[in-house]
Amino acid sequence: MLIASLAPAKGGGKKDAQTGFGQIVASGYVQVQWIDDFRTGAYPAYTFDLRRMRLRFQYVPSDIGACIELACDRLTPTVEDVYIQYQVMTELRFVAGLRKMPFSREELTSGSKLLMVERSLTTDMFGDYGYLGHDIGLAVEGDLLRQRLGYAVGVYNGNGGQLSRDRNNAKQFCERLTYQAGPEFSVGVSGTQRNDSLTGTPMSAYGVDGEWKKSRWTVECEVLAGTASPGTRMAGAWFAATCRLGRVEPGIRFERLYPDLSESGESETQATLAGTWYPHRRVQIMANVVTDVTSNWSLEPELILQGQVIF
Repeated sequence: MLIASLAPAKGGGKKDAQTGFGQIVASGYVQVQWIDDFRTGAYPAYTFDLRRMRLRFQYVPSDIGACIELACDRLTPTVEDVYIQYQVMTELRFVAGLRKMPFSREELTSGSKLLMVERSLTTDMFGDYGYLGHDIGLAVEGDLLRQRLGYAVGVYNGNGGQLSRDRNNAKQFCERLTYQAGPEFSVGVSGTQRNDSLTGTPMSAYGVDGEWKKSRWTVECEVLAGTASPGTRMAGAWFAATCRLGRVEPGIRFERLYPDLSESGESETQATLAGTWYPHRRVQIMANVVTDVTSNWSLEPELILQGQVIF
């Protein structure tokens, strides 16, 4: 992390001369993967992948701020975040611009802090349907009850941030509450609503999630349910746990996905065995073995090795 202080400009007002303009903080991370896919028909069966490259600049004085995050995931340059914020008080702040909508604990977790190499099938599916991810909009958020209850309410264009200017009047709404029950446990609920761009039919999704941390253990879980398309419902759930043992952290994740709840037999179950080695406080080497679980354990897993450096 790099920090640069900005001194007041000459001839500035008295307030600026006393406090300065604040600081610009630069941070980021790089992830490189090796994938060995044993599934039938997978091609290429083994390959390198420049999974994520992120560079983030934040202006962090006490009451106003701004953020720009640039990405080059898989060699595709994108702008992930560009927003400004103003904090009236701890209980009330306004955030406007391009950023993640407040829906899904796993989606709101940075890619550098995930328990597994990749996010769950459930998160990916709800992202494919446009319920989560980055978008342009305005949010009101804050912390209540002595910062034990966090809230966020926002309205967004509903096009996933792919357009700098929206092309229709339909908007997407998101809400989230996060309650810190104690130093070890937190729980969150979230929802999002929009109209289908073709038919105008109301569509929505909701989620419940939790996190428990104590000593070496970290446990996270999430359940999401919502409209896949007009007249079709989908749902998914996942559970993950890790245990830090010095420089090594083994873990496991189970997940169940229902792409169409009207089709009772249509579901997908996946298990991930994980291990992380920390040779340095800013370096992580992660290994995930991912396999589909049916009536019998699949013998065609996918092995993902990832090296990560945080700066």
